[in-house]
Amino acid sequence: MAKHHILGPSKMDRIKKCIGSLYGPADTSSSEAAREGTACHALLEICLLMDMQPMEFLGSTQFSEEFPVTIEMVEAVDLFITETRKLMETHSIPLDRIVPERRLVHPGVADELFGGTMDFQAIGDTTLLIADLKFGRRQVYGDSSQLTAYSLLSLSALPAGHKINKVIQVIVQPRGNPQVSVHEVGQTELNELYAAIKRAEAHIQANPDLTVRAAHEHLNPGPHCKYCPVRVGCPAREAMASEAFEAGVFTHPDTKKPIVSPTFDVDTDTLVYWHERADALVEFLADVKKALITRAAQGEKIPGHKVLVSWGNRAFIDGEENGIRRLLATKGFGLKKKDIYVSKPMSVAQIEKLLKEREMLKDPDLKEKFNKLVESKVAGVRLANEKARGESVRPETIIEFLKDIKDEVDDE
Repeated sequence: MAKHHILGPSKMDRIKKCIGSLYGPADTSSSEAAREGTACHALLEICLLMDMQPMEFLGSTQFSEEFPVTIEMVEAVDLFITETRKLMETHSIPLDRIVPERRLVHPGVADELFGGTMDFQAIGDTTLLIADLKFGRRQVYGDSSQLTAYSLLSLSALPAGHKINKVIQVIVQPRGNPQVSVHEVGQTELNELYAAIKRAEAHIQANPDLTVRAAHEHLNPGPHCKYCPVRVGCPAREAMASEAFEAGVFTHPDTKKPIVSPTFDVDTDTLVYWHERADALVEFLADVKKALITRAAQGEKIPGHKVLVSWGNRAFIDGEENGIRRLLATKGFGLKKKDIYVSKPMSVAQIEKLLKEREMLKDPDLKEKFNKLVESKVAGVRLANEKARGESVRPETIIEFLKDIKDEVDDE
């Protein structure tokens, strides 16, 4: 099994914002989505190494018994290979300069703290191309710190005298929008990330046995807490939640009434402060609930509470749909199949998946006509980071959705 480096590239976005997140046990758990992604990456690796077509592996379980190769995986790898080769052609990098999955350790950081394995690098005479396949749905962009970390690792492994003038970082994310994100990383970005890594290295060396409970001065809670392995029990998250309740951000500061209107008398900076911490607060409270349920499962009595079953919507027992039809059609009820069955088309995503599985969307004419039959309707507006992709919505458009925003708050 590959070594997990304390300063691994996938942790970089979080480490830059919160060095204290390093203190605690390593997260060795693996989600279903992560295991599916691993299978897709294994397919990519063998296709790059052996110069094979991913379609040759359709249905294969050689990469994962749990996740056989699907048409979606095949198309993901196809897209990755197509897009990276386009970029190689654009930047005059020969095909024989491709380096598939490769594990590197940075020589400038002690004790192999900083290292990782990248999906793909292509090393030209003066251009370095770093690419990463993301099979998940959480949007990632080419300017992510993870790719910049890979760039640092790749640059550190170049032979002496090999001067690179341009570093291109690309994310290929078939389930994302956009599916391809390209970024030319500058020397300033590389220097800033390397400086952050060296700061983290110094913290680790100075405090090798520090626990997250004792690392308070190094903790900085926020949206980056979501995937932090030590988020449960983090004192900074607890303090943030306490501060929120004590500050009365959920009530009007004067009337003490619940806030349900975007027009209440609180300055904008205060609202922004709490908006930026909203997701972290929700996740903290969800973690509290999960921790209590876990303790109940271990036999601990939770004062004033008990664990109950949450029932889903009722559904017919597998195979009994025809049984209910026969039951209602007997003894004079007079109900026919058309009375209890509703016929409607599958969703756009379901139909698109069916067409892909049958390779029908490879027909350009069919694909064009299919796309003309589909539309995405605006469902509302949301507050996003100013760096997020997309044009800012005009004020007059926002006004149209303010009632919907209030209705959502009222319903909660």
